[in-house]
Amino acid sequence: FAVITMALLSSWVVAVFFTPYIAFLLLKPTPQDHQRDLYSTPVYRSFRKLVAWCVDYRKTVIVATLALFVLSIGGLRLVKQQFFPLSERTEIVVDLWLPAGTSLAAVEREVARLEGKLKADPGVRVFAAYVGGGPPHFFLAMMPEQRNANYAALVVSAVDVPQRDRLYDRIRTLLREEFPAVRSRTYRFDSGPPVGLPVQFRVIGEDPAVLRSIADRMADILRQNPKTRDVYNDWNEIVQTLQLEVDQDKARALGVSSQDIGNTVSGMLNGLPVTQYREGDKLIEVVTRLRNTGEQTHGQRPLRAAGSVRDHSLWL
Repeated sequence: FAVITMALLSSWVVAVFFTPYIAFLLLKPTPQDHQRDLYSTPVYRSFRKLVAWCVDYRKTVIVATLALFVLSIGGLRLVKQQFFPLSERTEIVVDLWLPAGTSLAAVEREVARLEGKLKADPGVRVFAAYVGGGPPHFFLAMMPEQRNANYAALVVSAVDVPQRDRLYDRIRTLLREEFPAVRSRTYRFDSGPPVGLPVQFRVIGEDPAVLRSIADRMADILRQNPKTRDVYNDWNEIVQTLQLEVDQDKARALGVSSQDIGNTVSGMLNGLPVTQYREGDKLIEVVTRLRNTGEQTHGQRPLRAAGSVRDHSLWL
């Protein structure tokens, strides 16, 4: 409150006193200004003639004004109805989602296949692929995706804006006809703030099964409209999970903790990073994974669970 008050009072003092004083010092009148008629210049004389003509032919001026007004209203149909127009940047961003649970190797294969189809296009200047995460935030009006194993992004830079628009249509056609298993979104950059998809619906409730059912029905209704495209549910597919319920008495008798069991299972399924390998200016993680029970070699003992698996829960 104090800062705003001082700023407003200072601005008022400057506007009322300081600015007129500076104008008084800089714009001092000279004796010649009083002797010369300010309205006898060529500009004022031409303007006086124009005003006099408009007064003499006032009916013609009124009719011409109304005709121009009607013509301007009709010409609005030729103006694109777009609040934030497209940017002049030549980049196109292609978001690719494979079904949840897809490995990075499968995502890389799909990205490589799309790159192969775009590599020979004369309108492509350069492109870059990002597997497992979104591209860096190189433009203000963009919303990079979070890291996800089944996600990839392809940034295609065209030669110029006309080639960008042509590539935009070609990429969408390629994805629709030759990549049916890939959920995609192709977009160009807007001049306004990032908004994501232009039309979004949110279903709120407590039961996940009911929410998914309602969202799927809404998506089916929207897909029936010929003016919609790229309709999908961002909740992704249902993935099976493994839930561990540890018998703490048996675990303490065996000398293991819940953290040890969790790390072992995580290493068996996902792998555990143990160190980093430097290659030039890049750091590559070294991940260790346990072998399958059928791959016992050279005296290695497979991991066995004391118990049984019931309803995706492992009992130890």
